[in-house]
Amino acid sequence: MSNESARRSPPPAQLVDAAGWVWRALVLAAGAWVLLQAAKRLYLITLPFSAGILLAALASPLVALLRRHRLPRALAALIAGLAGLAVVGGVGTWVVYQIVGQGPSLLASAENALSDLSISNQQLSALRDNAINALQQQAENLAGPAWTGLVTATETLVGLFIAVFVSLYLLARGDTVWHWLVGLLPRRARAGARQTGPIIWHTLGGWMRGTALVALFHGTVVATTAFIMGVPLAIPLGALVFLGSFIPIVGGLVFGGFAVLVAFASHGWVAAGILLGVLLGLNQFEAHVLQPFLIGRYVELNALAVVAALTAGTLLWGVAGAILAVPLTAAVHAGLKARPKPQPASESARVPADDGVDGDCDRTPNP
Repeated sequence: MSNESARRSPPPAQLVDAAGWVWRALVLAAGAWVLLQAAKRLYLITLPFSAGILLAALASPLVALLRRHRLPRALAALIAGLAGLAVVGGVGTWVVYQIVGQGPSLLASAENALSDLSISNQQLSALRDNAINALQQQAENLAGPAWTGLVTATETLVGLFIAVFVSLYLLARGDTVWHWLVGLLPRRARAGARQTGPIIWHTLGGWMRGTALVALFHGTVVATTAFIMGVPLAIPLGALVFLGSFIPIVGGLVFGGFAVLVAFASHGWVAAGILLGVLLGLNQFEAHVLQPFLIGRYVELNALAVVAALTAGTLLWGVAGAILAVPLTAAVHAGLKARPKPQPASESARVPADDGVDGDCDRTPNP
């Protein structure tokens, strides 16, 4: 038996390496799955914190501009936060008011438009009837008591409060938070974190600002087109397209579909076709002009990686995953590219050990 085992040849080195990569990948996948499940359970913390970080990255240039005018950092962060709240809160309140006020009549118009369709196929007729029933139910919900969504409204308000607090705190004391996080890492990892942290923050800020400009362009064009054609809720529909455009590639088209439906319900097929053509043109203009010029210089991801990250995020966490997947992937990619290269043993032995987190503040991601 011993002679037989001695004659056995060892497994090929390539197979050993492949097995090592496979079990390590399985461990990473299991850890990522556990973290994702915990994030889903704690969505009232993870989602507002993520939104707060992205909002801080978006508002950091305004804070830097105010600080150049010799304003204290806390005051600059407060001014930027209040300005953002005033704009978002005012526009959001007006949009909700318009939708609630015109929603029932618009749903009735959509129901009449679907009823007038001459569909001979039995399955299409059943689909039309289901759509009419769904519209009638939505109309009843809009007319029903507002207190039925009390839990959702409460969670939304709590999430908004946490997101605003996180963004303001990062804008006011982001360097302190970063020093604390770096201090939690092992000594050998602190120098690398100080080097990659500012690059990741720069990538997040560039993605947020570029995406916001693209979304603003989409929303403005859709609202202007709908207003010229006399489509009701033109500005609220533009605001909806603006929010949807934060989902790359498909967000503007998917959320713009609501604008197409409203145009169909109010003005028929011609207006809906025109608005659909505008959305398709915007999608191509974004892919070939806006994305490379506004976002490509910050986020070095090709279209295939964006689609893969977007699909995975949507499957794992719905709309929230679709919004967070691309900036998270871009940040990880930027961090991996900027990580310090390993030094030879002779050189690394001469590098002095990092004695703490009292490094140069300018090298930390300072919102």
